[in-house]
Amino acid sequence: MSGEQIIKVGSLDFDTVKIVDMNGESKSYKVSDLLSFNENNYEGAFTDQSATYVYWAYVYSICKEQEESQNNLLDKVHAEQYTVAFEELSGKGSRPTKDAIEALVVLSEPYQVQKEACIDAKRLTMQLQYLVRGFEQRKDMLIQYGAEKRKLNSVGN
Repeated sequence: MSGEQIIKVGSLDFDTVKIVDMNGESKSYKVSDLLSFNENNYEGAFTDQSATYVYWAYVYSICKEQEESQNNLLDKVHAEQYTVAFEELSGKGSRPTKDAIEALVVLSEPYQVQKEACIDAKRLTMQLQYLVRGFEQRKDMLIQYGAEKRKLNSVGN
């Protein structure tokens, strides 16, 4: 057996982020376009960096709230399914064990559906966290690029 580790992923399609507002209107952003800059758009990118960072940090905070909401819903579904499982197992004559009840809860469809919603919310939160971190790195690159540009201009004069 080799020391090679295999990581399986569903897809690596995190190049587009779609934001849907409360009115149902949506706007899509290409991550690569958001984070890139060049000599032609450097000054605008530098000027807009803080506002863009704040926007995406805010979107990230909304994702965190939505993830927490999904987790709270999972707790609620768990409690509801616990009651159902307890009643189902109690109807069979003996006192059900906690492990038997938990097994039925985890296997129940409502619990599984909500668990998947939690996993999806966590994935989205992580993607937005990485995007925000990308803007933090972009800030450093913009500063470094500006310093290099000034240095080259001063040498050329």
